[in-house]
Amino acid sequence: MNPTLDEVDNKILALLMDDARTPISTIAKRVGIARTTAIARVASMEKRGVIAGYGVRLNQEV
Repeated sequence: MNPTLDEVDNKILALLMDDARTPISTIAKRVGIARTTAIARVASMEKRGVIAGYGVRLNQEV
């Protein structure tokens, strides 16, 4: 089953892909939704398997 993502979900995902540590309050402000809505959207995408986890990008220069 392919989960359906709307424009809000895609905006949230774009922010998290850029920086997985983006605070939920920042996500909410940038997307234009309530903080509680942002929390629910992220939790829903985690539960549906859209967000499978969060990672770390290593600095190759170190």
